Amino acid sequence: NKLLQESLRAFYWVRSISGLQKKPSTSELLDWILALISGGILSEKIWAEMPFLGVLLKKNKDYDLVLQKLTSSEKQKPAASTGYGQKNW
Repeated sequence: NKLLQESLRAFYWVRSISGLQKKPSTSELLDWILALISGGILSEKIWAEMPFLGVLLKKNKDYDLVLQKLTSSEKQKPAASTGYGQKNW
């Protein structure tokens, strides 16, 4: 499902950001996916809006850092992965 694929890509992108105090774990990922589904979020909105980001990130500094990366010119959407556990970006 497209929502799951985009959620995983965004999750691994967030985890790849250097300087995070606490990288999101599998538990936060599952909670985030549930929030996205419950909120009726379309997969296309994940990269455009990064909805419910606070579910993934527990530290305010991490939240601010990710928002900064999202709005900066450095943001690059990772390429599609060939598998859920693989990083191809």
